[in-house]
Amino acid sequence: MDARMRWLQVRWPTTTTMLELPICIGLIGAMVLVAVHSLDRAEQHLRVVEAVSMAAGPTVMMTEYHAVTGSWPASNAQSGYLDPSVGRLRSILIREGGAVDLTFSSRVGELSGKVVSFRAWEGTDSGLPLVWSCGHSSVPPLRSASADRSTLKDDELSSSCRSRR
Repeated sequence: MDARMRWLQVRWPTTTTMLELPICIGLIGAMVLVAVHSLDRAEQHLRVVEAVSMAAGPTVMMTEYHAVTGSWPASNAQSGYLDPSVGRLRSILIREGGAVDLTFSSRVGELSGKVVSFRAWEGTDSGLPLVWSCGHSSVPPLRSASADRSTLKDDELSSSCRSRR
């Protein structure tokens, strides 16, 4: 019988040794820590994406107001948007220059009190084209009449709201 056949006939122990057990438990613990951190970041990111989707109402109202009057509304009442707080947001504030600030409520943990801004970017030809951008993003050929008041860092924002470098 050659050496290869003898190696196949060797029976390895089927029990776990005392050295393998703590190594296995340590690896499982490390994987759980990474999974919990990733889940927390994903939940936070989903809350920001939810806020981005909540901005559709105020931006539509502001766009309609701008189309009719030729200027941007300076408040929620002026634009006709009367629901200042929805869900996990403490407030939805329309401000002059074509901007909406969404402030997170205390129900969202680390994001509590932080702001995501939506700004209108206009062309020089009588306000057309009109593009809405969120957070730190910009639309280079167009100009914005309002400042970015977002307090979230780039890694907390959705990809469409991050600054381009």
